[in-house]
Amino acid sequence: MVTRSIAIALNGNNDWVTVLSALSDLAMKFGPFFFSVLFLTYITWWAQKRYSDLVSLKNPPATKGDRALHGAVFIGSFMAGLCLVFFSTIWWVHYNPQTYIFQGVFRNLHKYEEIDSDSNIFFHTDTRTPLAGELDLLHNVRFAVIQSAPFQKGQLFSIDFSKGQGERESLQFEYAGGEITPIYLIEFDPQSKRNSIKHVPSTSTHAGLMPPFTVSADLLNDTQAAKQEVYRDPFSQATVTVTDITSSLIESLQNPRSDVGTKIQAIRVLNKKEPTERNALLSTTTPMEPMLVTMLDLTRHSDRELAYRTIETLQKFDSDRFVTEWLHSGDAARQKAAQLSFFHMERDQAERVLGILTSMPSQVPSSLITTLRAGEGSLLLRPTGSSQGDRYYVRATWDPADEHEVPCLTQLFNDELASTRSVKAEAAKMKGRAERLIYWYSKDWAISISKKISDCGGKAQYVTPGMTN
Repeated sequence: MVTRSIAIALNGNNDWVTVLSALSDLAMKFGPFFFSVLFLTYITWWAQKRYSDLVSLKNPPATKGDRALHGAVFIGSFMAGLCLVFFSTIWWVHYNPQTYIFQGVFRNLHKYEEIDSDSNIFFHTDTRTPLAGELDLLHNVRFAVIQSAPFQKGQLFSIDFSKGQGERESLQFEYAGGEITPIYLIEFDPQSKRNSIKHVPSTSTHAGLMPPFTVSADLLNDTQAAKQEVYRDPFSQATVTVTDITSSLIESLQNPRSDVGTKIQAIRVLNKKEPTERNALLSTTTPMEPMLVTMLDLTRHSDRELAYRTIETLQKFDSDRFVTEWLHSGDAARQKAAQLSFFHMERDQAERVLGILTSMPSQVPSSLITTLRAGEGSLLLRPTGSSQGDRYYVRATWDPADEHEVPCLTQLFNDELASTRSVKAEAAKMKGRAERLIYWYSKDWAISISKKISDCGGKAQYVTPGMTN
């Protein structure tokens, strides 16, 4: 390689400036090896040729001194080349810099999850094609760590991890050794209450119509000025002043288009509030829905961290007492909000609330108890995080042989779903099927279409794709 490069630089080029520039580049690239090859090839060849030309002279013949001088140059250049080879070998063994690369992959990151690093770690994203039933674009992120020294088992590396517009979190993972391409997962750990990186051993079996809208987490700054609006909270008798902070906090949690990171940041801010202020916020009813309904739905969120932090927040709030007091308050607006909250409760909590209500028959009408029992567990929505906000999936099932259900559902899906299919094409898509998974970024839409599916004779269930519901 070096010999060929020198030959290319020297032969067929009369521009010595270009030749010297090329030779300088080769010297910088190959170091002592360049000079050893140069002496053993070109300079030795040049000295030998000069000596041969001298010996072949006849008139006048070369003197003894000339022969001795040229012979010394020839032998000296050859010996210099050998010495350079010797020193080049020592340099290669002891001083030659080497590059070591550690490669791996972070598996099954959601579209809204991102990783980065300001150190010598390089990333490449591979988008996965979703399998049947997943309906969410997951991606793997391959990484390469580059350094000039061998990697040591247990050596730690740091990356930055974030969810959407949420705050960055510094995570560490270690070099395990012994695997060509180790696999890592980023999961939320309830014990440490933070995300962590887990190494998956190689033997493991785990080897829109509306534009997206995101509420910036920067709006949750506690120094912003207050507005002049007031909500009166009947439950805690506290006054909730609607500041820029509380307004953006509530909107971050209730807006289906805000991303997972923004919601997590809002929950963290909510948890830092004084108990009285936090309870007042959770007791608030906005034009969209009661805040308790929002929080109850977030406990079933597909993102484990968001669901855990929401549950942790609700454990500090007596939602059983809140609902029971509002249900027997005699105020129609309060009863409506409490009844809606009841329908979004998990069945064990709903049963607990019913037990409290039935123990006070003089204060709660039996007709209300009947209504509550009929709707118990009917609105257990399950938000699924995506890069465009929270999706609400509904699984529709039906009897494919039923002559009323199939045409009714065919017309319903053709009217409701974003598609250019004709009714005839929709019927062809429905032929022989008994199940369909549909979604949109709206609770009202999910609730409405579930009712329409039931009206057609089918069954509707709120689900999180890929998870046991």
